Amino acid sequence: MHRTQVKAVLVTGMVAVAGLTLGVLSAGPANAAGTRTTTGSCTDGGGVVWHTKVVWGGTYVVDGRRKVSVDYAGWTSTLGTVATDSTVRSISGAGRLVQTLTRTAAVNYDSGVTYASRNPANPPSGSARIVITLGRDGDGFGSCSVTHAEAVTADPVVGAVGDMVCAPGFVVTPTTCQHQAVSSSILAARPAAFLPLGDNQYGEGTLAQYQGAYAPSFGRLKSITSPVPGNHEYNTAGAAGYYQYFGTAAGLAAKGYYSQDIGAWHVISLNSERDIAATGAQVAWLKRDLAAHRNACTVAVFHQPRFSSGEHGSNAAMKPFVDALVAARAELVLSGHDHGYERFAAQDGAGRATTAGVVQVVSGMGGRSLYSFPKVAPNSRSRYDAGFGWLRLTLHAGSVDLRYVGVGTNTFTDTSTIGCH
Repeated sequence: MHRTQVKAVLVTGMVAVAGLTLGVLSAGPANAAGTRTTTGSCTDGGGVVWHTKVVWGGTYVVDGRRKVSVDYAGWTSTLGTVATDSTVRSISGAGRLVQTLTRTAAVNYDSGVTYASRNPANPPSGSARIVITLGRDGDGFGSCSVTHAEAVTADPVVGAVGDMVCAPGFVVTPTTCQHQAVSSSILAARPAAFLPLGDNQYGEGTLAQYQGAYAPSFGRLKSITSPVPGNHEYNTAGAAGYYQYFGTAAGLAAKGYYSQDIGAWHVISLNSERDIAATGAQVAWLKRDLAAHRNACTVAVFHQPRFSSGEHGSNAAMKPFVDALVAARAELVLSGHDHGYERFAAQDGAGRATTAGVVQVVSGMGGRSLYSFPKVAPNSRSRYDAGFGWLRLTLHAGSVDLRYVGVGTNTFTDTSTIGCH
């Protein structure tokens, strides 16, 4: 399995063919009473990342046999239009194959907006499984599979931090280039997913720098990584090194934004370095994505913070992102850029405290260096600038537990629980 995540879903306007449906997603059924969602990802032999999702319903009895309802099984990628080989197998708890659905069809995934789905047979309950196998038709590479189990799993733990890796040839000091220690701490926590918050690789984010310094440190988490770019990535034209290193996990290179589900949460990764105007294509996409994926809980990730007490300070150019998120009743924003840790109270895009707003957390202590707090911004609730660490998120169905994890001799901690709107 590559990553425990997937683009969010509901299929509308579909045409059924022998138990198969293809359609454009508009809203997820995972909020319906009694349903449970499992997500997962895998990488095929050609390096393409596929994100999968199964929505399970309750159990029911037919002909004396208790069955578990499967609303649908689906998948997406960031490939644009591609002929996709797909197979969905329903397997009973006893290991008996109940049904196999196989088809090759051209699908326009459009960076996660379009989603392909099947309605598999409902297998008998008792550790039933849905196995989804995916690949690109005719590319000569092997496919990959994700297994979804009926059994309830623990709520996913996610690591998030930015401003991380010094350029190759770095010298480690107590206050610089501590990326190996930070990445080792996250690795030891065995998270389900890792969210780099930008400026992942200094100083220009070239492919050689990523391979020489990021790969041996945070690259150990690459199989579960969903990145966003920072300003240092764009010190290389078009952030070419960043997109080459992360491949399809970073979304389309011309855009750099995409969305997915991690557990019950919808996670939106945005590009704070390009196309950020309120009237631009990225904000228009963000609004469509928020309308299409109505999960109870939503977090957005982008490098430059709307609010910060750090040396870079608050960035008003990020207001269109926050305005759209607040309008859609999102809960949380994660950023880096300032090399410190800071948690804000819920506020709107203009910085007004409101319970209907989003909580911004700046987690920029990934190893590169440390910044101070020249002036405390309004609504700042917790700050730390004297040591490295990372943000641990435990994603529940209706809330998230936040915990700052210090590294080395850093004993500072900060905890908070945010309920979903």
